[in-house]
Amino acid sequence: MLCGSLLQHTAMRAQTGLFIDTNFTAEQMVIDFFSNSCATPQNITFSGAPLSMGYFEAATTDLGVNAGLVLATGKVDELAYPSSVFYNGFIDIPPYAGDSDLSTMAGWPTYDAAVLEFDLLVAEDGELDFRYIFGSEEYPEFANTNFNDIFSFWVGEVGTTPENIAMVPGHDYAVSINTINADSNAVYYIDYEGLGGQGVVFDGLTTLLPASFTATAGTLYHVKIAIADVSDAAYGSAVFIGTQSLCGQLLVVPPALAQASVDDLTASFQNISRYATSWHWDFGDGAVSDLRDPGTHTYAAPGVYTVQLITHNWCCADTLTFPVTVGMVVGTEEATPVQIHLVPNPATTYVSIPGDGSLVFDFQLANAAGVGFMQGTIANNGEQLYLGGLSSGYYLLSLKNDHFAVTKKLFVR
Repeated sequence: MLCGSLLQHTAMRAQTGLFIDTNFTAEQMVIDFFSNSCATPQNITFSGAPLSMGYFEAATTDLGVNAGLVLATGKVDELAYPSSVFYNGFIDIPPYAGDSDLSTMAGWPTYDAAVLEFDLLVAEDGELDFRYIFGSEEYPEFANTNFNDIFSFWVGEVGTTPENIAMVPGHDYAVSINTINADSNAVYYIDYEGLGGQGVVFDGLTTLLPASFTATAGTLYHVKIAIADVSDAAYGSAVFIGTQSLCGQLLVVPPALAQASVDDLTASFQNISRYATSWHWDFGDGAVSDLRDPGTHTYAAPGVYTVQLITHNWCCADTLTFPVTVGMVVGTEEATPVQIHLVPNPATTYVSIPGDGSLVFDFQLANAAGVGFMQGTIANNGEQLYLGGLSSGYYLLSLKNDHFAVTKKLFVR
């Protein structure tokens, strides 16, 4: 795994603006970004229109935050235009439902709500916060009107009444178009269109702000982050939540993950990597591709080929190397002088090898056709092998050390 200088790969792409990716679930992003030594999220749900949530990378723009999760009252992939473009925010007619809590808070009907909720188990006493930027096409013309598109970060102990922690710094009222604009709390307002902003479509933005709360160790909190249009479903808005929230990391390593299937000499490749903005495939026979999803590749002769996938984003890179066997039948060998068990089997998110820790194996995980896509080392001490992102079905886990080799069948569901 690499993180840092990518000078040897700068010719692969020229990043000029906001990158939006809607291929990841809310559950996956919340766990990846906010599960750390400070807190553990669980029971994660998202409700809203299709494509109103996604991953964003903005490190090379003037937005003011590197990367994270974005919620919008319109399609998030339409945010990646300069501020001179109009972001209507319409998702469908009639519009999607609003949120009753936001409607009560606004005093007007809401529409096109995008709502992210999860529980958060806190590990240590202290202050935690979300780092966010709010932007809207309602700026600047509709400030101080009832078209006050609204959002909130409600947090409270499970079973209690939560409070909105997205407050104007130094004040006891919430951040909104009517409370942060050119005339009110202007120190937190950016006239983005006036500055000729090229990174995101909105005419106005807030600066990067904290939504803070004081946490108690061992306490389970419920979090509800919601945004909606107010009074009508036009002129969309969005909230960008940075990965540095809740003790998260500023940098995001894009894990390189892939799957492959084989039909004689032709291999089909599926890219299941996350948070990358460019990809480079080497198929092991001299052929390469910079497509995110290269589809199929046909080899000239039977054999075992070493395939490599390199993923990149603004800061970091990751490399996956795995063998692909084409034009040959791959068998399994179950005989071994030592009893090896996979637990659990069937598995969902992880598998381990219980034991006393006296054995360390080189492993390769392959699908039932013998196409490998994950390798490394693992000990028989309950060390977990993460299976997230794998399709359900049978796999082969090959284990080898200086004394023996064994291939075990694993079912992922």
